[in-house]
Amino acid sequence: MSATLRSERIALDPPLPAALRRDVEQGVYYCSDLIADARVDRAAGAWIELDLLGVSDAELSDLTRVVRDWVERTVASSLAYEDTIAREWGRPEAGFRATPEQVLASADLHSMGEGLVAYGPRLASVFGALRELWDRLAAEVGATPLVLPAVATLEHMQRCDFLRQFPQLLSFVTHFREDFGVIDRYAEACRRGDTESACAPPAQDMSSFRRMLRPAICYHVYPCFEGEQLAGDLRLVHAWGDCFRYESRNTTGLDRLFDFRMYEVVALGSADAVHRWRSGMMERVVERFEALGLPGRLKTSNDPFFVSGSVLKSTFQRAHDLKYELEVPFPNREGHLAVASFNEHQDFFASRFGITTRDGEVASSGCSAFGLDRILAALLVHHGTDVNAWPAPTRQTLGLNT
Repeated sequence: MSATLRSERIALDPPLPAALRRDVEQGVYYCSDLIADARVDRAAGAWIELDLLGVSDAELSDLTRVVRDWVERTVASSLAYEDTIAREWGRPEAGFRATPEQVLASADLHSMGEGLVAYGPRLASVFGALRELWDRLAAEVGATPLVLPAVATLEHMQRCDFLRQFPQLLSFVTHFREDFGVIDRYAEACRRGDTESACAPPAQDMSSFRRMLRPAICYHVYPCFEGEQLAGDLRLVHAWGDCFRYESRNTTGLDRLFDFRMYEVVALGSADAVHRWRSGMMERVVERFEALGLPGRLKTSNDPFFVSGSVLKSTFQRAHDLKYELEVPFPNREGHLAVASFNEHQDFFASRFGITTRDGEVASSGCSAFGLDRILAALLVHHGTDVNAWPAPTRQTLGLNT
């Protein structure tokens, strides 16, 4: 029998600042696995409404306290900052050709479980065309390819400081202990029982957690150059592949998947060279989006935060214009969807992996990252679910047969 669902509205006093309403609405799920859905008062920030699974009155009191404490800490650790829009283009007022629900209902899109999708032949061809579009851009700027693993060690990700900053997104990888008795008992239990109860292995039968699924592409690039002194002012590489982030109840469509594809171009070199490269990349990418018939904007941004201390880091990023996002109009609560980002890391990663410039100084780094599933989602809502009916310039840019 399914758990009883109850809705409760928690008053917020003082009201939640406008800049934090989206983040709180998306992050509150990490307060409890009993929260099935959440809605923040986007107009005034005066309340947050929660749909709760099987929560008693006594449990509700404790959960309300947890949520209020978390919201108060989030507000207290944040600093006021005004996002800057650097550039806008296109005609977003033209409207959308499809809704996210119509996209998910497409015959060429197959749900494989929460946050998991498969693409049929027609969308797979678009996906391949998007990869080739960024391959051409990478070649244009002189980036060389890398093929990188989808699994990272905890030691590696600790050096990148990801474990402390974003633990709520992590997905760990493990396996059975080297014990045939344990393995045989599990196999027999799966033969006899139902999948949900019998095929979830006991924690004591598993090995220690030493690996995790990668949350982004660029974290694997820096170990490839560990201890290296760069020969020129700038070294560029590119790679793509599956990335994984646990987004709790926010996993609802192509705009927020658990298993998603990213394409990244990563730069290593002097601070000036990396900065010039990033500026040039933003110009080149905007040209591609205009050619795809997608309106959008470039604005300063920050990494998502839900843990103590990381808000100060995100504010530092925006204050120094270290992160820009390319957003496309999208029919969601925000009205936009971030599909690409352009980042400068200063010497953060190079210092951890001993990468230096030809002058012997600690190198700087930067990356341009593209969410391939999100770009596909943007194309579908703006041009419709019938790929053959997309505008000719869009199909020509992607190299699709007419």
